[in-house]
Amino acid sequence: MSKIISKEDSNTFQRWQLVPLDGEQSPPALRSPENIPPEPPPPPPPALPTAEEIEAVRRQARDEGFAAGRDEGYAAGYAEGQVRAGEEAAQLAALMTSYDRALGTLEQELADEMLRLALDMAKQVLREGLRVKPEAMLPVVREAIGELVQTTRHPVLVLHPDDAALVRRHLASELATLPWKLMEDGQMTRGGCRVESESVEIDATLENRWKRLTEAFGRHDNWEG
Repeated sequence: MSKIISKEDSNTFQRWQLVPLDGEQSPPALRSPENIPPEPPPPPPPALPTAEEIEAVRRQARDEGFAAGRDEGYAAGYAEGQVRAGEEAAQLAALMTSYDRALGTLEQELADEMLRLALDMAKQVLREGLRVKPEAMLPVVREAIGELVQTTRHPVLVLHPDDAALVRRHLASELATLPWKLMEDGQMTRGGCRVESESVEIDATLENRWKRLTEAFGRHDNWEG
């Protein structure tokens, strides 16, 4: 009676194979479960980063990004600052030039105004002086007479009637030795004179002397003004 082989016994059953006649080694027998090496265990799954590690990576990325942005911003800001500094320097130079011009103009205007005031004051002082002391015109007459040589023929001294009276009183001895003739001109301003001869004419009127004085200062101011 045949024996029934159970499933457990079948695992140990080896298949019979014909031995080759040429002496070659027969193929290896099938490995039994006992001969099969166990499979290596699967590698463990990668460990997930901890919260501290994630925060450290985030902080490092933030710091690196901040540093890079800071360097780029510094470079850009420096370049922009250079441009602005150049523009502001140009504006400042233009402002200083404008200031110098304005200051020069103001100084010139102040100088002109001071000169005008000085001439006005001098005119008032001269007028008042001639009114209080009319004899102050005698040096002018002496100077005009002295500019003519004694060989001048027929000299004439033209004066305001009031000044002519002063000259006759104070310069009578001087005029007696010279061939001078006094003429009176009621239209002439007191304080001046005019000398006329055949070859020479000297205008020492107050108006002409004042005109020459103001022209020396680069102005044109009339005595009547």
